[in-house]
Amino acid sequence: MLNSSMHVERRMLSTDEALYTAALRALVRRAHSVHEMRVYLERRTEDAAAAKRVLARLRQEKMIDDTRYALDFARARVNVRRQGRHRIARELRQRGVPDQHIEEAVAQVFAETDEAVLVRKVIDRRLRSARATDERRQKASPEKHSQGSTPWRPKRRPASWPIKSWHRCIAPCCAPDSMLP
Repeated sequence: MLNSSMHVERRMLSTDEALYTAALRALVRRAHSVHEMRVYLERRTEDAAAAKRVLARLRQEKMIDDTRYALDFARARVNVRRQGRHRIARELRQRGVPDQHIEEAVAQVFAETDEAVLVRKVIDRRLRSARATDERRQKASPEKHSQGSTPWRPKRRPASWPIKSWHRCIAPCCAPDSMLP
């Protein structure tokens, strides 16, 4: 259901089972830290005790675990996005992961990865991107016209248009053929 500001209004869930099902759906979409899941569950129900019970059940069934979440998050950010240790640590803190888990995950991931090679790859990618942007700008620049290419010419009116419609306009694009160079 949409409210007046075009945001989806979520139905408040009243039972533990419905809340648990909603939590599982959220975990199917992507992994969550314990903090993220707590916030999600508290938004979905008015009963804070129900949110705590479902969170405890998810922990007991090992569906959420900050240690595993931090390690998987750090590995993905290093291997896919080529991010450094400080940025990964900052993002994990924003997601509510305790510092102890962050430090362990970052240390383990960067023990497996050579950070100097990672930085070199990022720099090379950014330089390639900058060079490609410069080449595109040079191709599209107006200086190319002054270096021997065809000069600009105004458009001529199509022969099918009557001359009477041109008599008031004196712009080069609309001028009759007799006025063009």
